[in-house]
Amino acid sequence: MEWLTIIERVVAFVAALLAILQLLPFQKSAPRKRFNLFTALLVSVLITTLVMIVTPVGQQFELQAFDQMIRWRQDEGPDKRLLIVTVTPEDLEYQRDMGWERRAESLSDQAIVKVLDKLNDHKPVLIGLDIFRDYPAQDENLKIQLEQNKSLIAVCSETIDPPDEIRENERIGFADFPKDSDDVIRRQFLGMSMSDTSSCSTYSFSLRVASRYLSYLKEKGIPTQNIEFKFKADKFLKINEALFNRLDKDAGGYHLPQSEAQGFQILLNYRSPQKIAETITLKELLDGSLDSKLTDLVKNKIVLIGTVAYEIGNKDMHFTPYNEKIPGVMIHGQMISQILSAVLDGRTLLRWWPQAVENLWVWVWSFIGGILTIFSIRQGLVRSLIWITLVLVAVAITCFVVFIQVGGWLPLVPSILGPFLTGIAMIVYYQIIIKSPK
Repeated sequence: MEWLTIIERVVAFVAALLAILQLLPFQKSAPRKRFNLFTALLVSVLITTLVMIVTPVGQQFELQAFDQMIRWRQDEGPDKRLLIVTVTPEDLEYQRDMGWERRAESLSDQAIVKVLDKLNDHKPVLIGLDIFRDYPAQDENLKIQLEQNKSLIAVCSETIDPPDEIRENERIGFADFPKDSDDVIRRQFLGMSMSDTSSCSTYSFSLRVASRYLSYLKEKGIPTQNIEFKFKADKFLKINEALFNRLDKDAGGYHLPQSEAQGFQILLNYRSPQKIAETITLKELLDGSLDSKLTDLVKNKIVLIGTVAYEIGNKDMHFTPYNEKIPGVMIHGQMISQILSAVLDGRTLLRWWPQAVENLWVWVWSFIGGILTIFSIRQGLVRSLIWITLVLVAVAITCFVVFIQVGGWLPLVPSILGPFLTGIAMIVYYQIIIKSPK
């Protein structure tokens, strides 16, 4: 149903209902034609109820507003805990020139061995391999690396097995992303149940990498306080003071069907539209051109390896709120950074109100719209429309400021529809009922 049709029907419904209510004797001495705070209260309650019922239809408008607020925030710059090694189209050519046969689309066994050997020489904390390998290694050196390198974490999914050589569950994580109906990634999995036939982990790649990194810091005594994990699968994950609340299906502007609200999800608070981490290519890593810088780039870092070659990684290119497609390895970087930044830096996590509080919030603005209409309509229709417009601007600014400053995702669309429809219904009621001849 189109929004204009919804608005017309809501206004007509409220106006008709108010006309009927005028015939009811609330007080014997009360006049039949009321236009007071009680009227505003009644109309605002009715409008709020209807708006909260129909707003799931407009979820896409709410998500577009979410994207705009993400884009308006200041770029926080790259996360210095991360390094990303990318496989570009030039790197595919480089592997062909070296005579390395690629069984996978992006990386040959020989390339992976050389990458791991070179990275290990410079002592990274973790290496995250964001490339599916559901087949055994033919290269003996690679087989040994995959089996014995405890700092290596690989990806899998419910339908794609992890590397055969990695048998420890804590060294794998699923790489699935939750997508909205417009294919934009605004959410992040921390956990998800798997079928009995799947050998993949129930923890996401991002959570697995971040938690292993935090455990490393705890072992080294680097943070000023011990890292403590408290996990309640159906409600929250708490790491020190960082509380990751599970996303409700009606959280903020979301009205998700139950099928899309599965697993432990949180909102993804993107860090940077430009560069989530320092990035080097496969060829730059292997050809020696960066050898003098590698220690600074790699030591004590999380190194992610993934493809950015569009011709082979099209299925791993994803839309973000920044109106562009980026590779999956960059999305994983955003997700890992969100967890680490919240725990170690106190960076804001996106939050939302319970549904009851959101309903109250929408009603308050609706009631304000009704009150202002009462006090302005007798001074003319234009004056009332100006006040209603000012209320709508105040609502939008409040929602944007709260989101940008403290990470609170307030329901923008119903908060605008509430006072707008209440004001219009009050104007219609005044013109038809109050000013009509007796």
